[in-house]
Amino acid sequence: TPELREELAAGYLLTQGIIESVEEIEDIEIDDRNVKVELTGAVDLREASVSMMNLIVTACGSSPRAERSPMRLPEVSSGLKVEASRLKDMITALNSRSSVHRRTGGTHAAMLCSGEGEVLAFSEDVGRHNAVDKVIGAHALKGGVLSECVLLSTGRQSGEMVQKACR
Repeated sequence: TPELREELAAGYLLTQGIIESVEEIEDIEIDDRNVKVELTGAVDLREASVSMMNLIVTACGSSPRAERSPMRLPEVSSGLKVEASRLKDMITALNSRSSVHRRTGGTHAAMLCSGEGEVLAFSEDVGRHNAVDKVIGAHALKGGVLSECVLLSTGRQSGEMVQKACR
């Protein structure tokens, strides 16, 4: 969907591990259907594209591919603790905000919340990956600390989605 394109670009770069912080973004320019991102430093796009292909296989009966270098995911550390009842309230809030999905049945939603349940970012998109990238980008561009958030997302949570959250 065409909303939150700057946020989508920033979130995508973060969740793919192309950048580690939005501080590496010099400028984001939207020109009609194109989003152009200028970074402060150089990026080896060949290395970035190879790491994007190194996925966790989630299909039944699949086995990991040999001959690949080990995945380079950051260690996830956070002291955030959330009561189960508060998490349930967050899921209810995610579903209640998903107005396009209620009308069409054709979108996914993602939301970032504080540990107390405050909604920090919300997005709906046809693609679940895009919805996640948009909320991550939105919060990061506002200077938010992602390790202090709860990420909620509709749809199947594949290995790729877990990788996005980890990065």
